[in-house]
Amino acid sequence: MDNYVKTDSQIQRDDENSTDDFLVSQELEQFPIWYNPELCEIYTKNPSENAINKLIKISEVLGARVQGDDGESYPLTP
Repeated sequence: MDNYVKTDSQIQRDDENSTDDFLVSQELEQFPIWYNPELCEIYTKNPSENAINKLIKISEVLGARVQGDDGESYPLTP
């Protein structure tokens, strides 16, 4: 995650929390993401559509996938 954060100017460490907490700042909003290095997972809570789209972009770079609380994968396929 550290290497990715260095390449994405929209993501900054959340200095008020742990070293695995980050803030994503986009034009319309700011939202937190939390990284669990033991599981290699990134989390957020109640993401907007813009936040989900950002997480999808991150996952494409990292070769990962985006999954919701109910096991649904994003992007959703019809």
